[in-house]
Formats: sequence, structure tokens, C-alpha cells
Amino acid sequence: SFDVERATQSALRKVLTIGRLDQAREAAAKLQVLKAQAEDGVTDLSGKVSRLGADVESVTEDLHRVANRQQTAQFALAAAHAAQAEAEAAALAAAAAAARTSASSVASSRSGSSDSPPADLPRSTPTTSLPSQPSGPGLNRDLANAWARVRDCESGGDYRITSPDGSYRGAYQFDRSTWASVGGSGDPAAAPPEEQDRRAKILYDLVGRGAWPECGRFLP
Repeated sequence: SFDVERATQSALRKVLTIGRLDQAREAAAKLQVLKAQAEDGVTDLSGKVSRLGADVESVTEDLHRVANRQQTAQFALAAAHAAQAEAEAAALAAAAAAARTSASSVASSRSGSSDSPPADLPRSTPTTSLPSQPSGPGLNRDLANAWARVRDCESGGDYRITSPDGSYRGAYQFDRSTWASVGGSGDPAAAPPEEQDRRAKILYDLVGRGAWPECGRFLP
């Protein structure tokens, strides 16, 4: 009976061992499957990371291109503004030179006339009528009204006003070069009203109402 029992136990151990081997083989097979799946997942994830890196690089390049284009556009805009400012300055200089040339030409042509205004006429002497114009109570009143309308049109009648950019100053909106060409000095807007009236009338006598392209229409 003892041999039978030992044989039985030995057989049982063999059966258990075989069962464990089968379980081990099954577990190993499952492990292989899981390993293969994990490797596939890693490969897929690596591919996705690579594609994402390429996308990020592409977006970065696009951002660089946009930044370069924006910088180029800013440089072009700045250059355009500078060119416009130079053109405006050149136009103002040309207009001032033309006004001085016209004034000098008219003054030269009138140098022999007794009704031409003297170049060194004192600035403190106000004028009440236009030089070289016929006089009379009614005419003087009409001229005074015409000059008032010119002042209202140019500056709202404000002798101290300046244009937004500071180029044109006073009741008649003189620029400094034109103001100097008719004997004025300093800032036109700082001159007394009678001084501004007098210089405006000298300019009118030299150039005519074209000295004020828009508002000169009120003058004879």
C-alpha cells in the first residue's frame, strides 16, 4: 500500500507539473502577443511623434515667413511715409520759391510805379486799404468786408491760430517763407493783427488773390 501511495503522489506531481508547464507556455504566448502589440503601438506612436514634429517645424517656418513679410511690409510702409514727407516738403519748398519768384517779378515790374509798396515799410504802420486800389468810402467798406471774409475762410478770424502741422500761421495762414518775402519777421501768428493785415495786403498787391487759392475768391 505504501508503494501505491507513493506512486499516486508521483503521478499527481507529474500531472501538476505538466499543468504548470502548459500554463507557463500559455502565459509566454500571451506575453509574446502583448509584446508584439506593444511594439506595434510604440512604432505607431513614434510615427505620430515624427509627423507632429514635422507639423511643428512647418508651422514654425510659416511663422518665420509671416514675420519676415510683416517686417518687410513695415519697412516698405516707413519708406513710403518718408518719401511722402519728402515730397510734401519739396512741394512746399517749390511753392514758397514760386511765391517768392512771383513776388520779386511783380515787384520788379512795378519798381517805377509810385503805387508800389516800399520793401522797408515799417511793420508798425497799419494799412486800412489795399495798395494800388482806387479809394472811396463805399469801396473801402467793401474791401474791409472782403478781407474779413478772407480771414474767416482761412482761420475763422483768429490771428493766433496755426495749422495742425504748424506750417501755416495767423489770420491769413502765412507760411514763414511767404511771410518773410513780404517783409515780415518772426512768427506770423505772434505778430499784431494790424501787422498781419498789412503784410496780407502787401502780398495781395504783389501776387493778387491767387495767394489764397480758395479764400481769395472774396477779394476783387
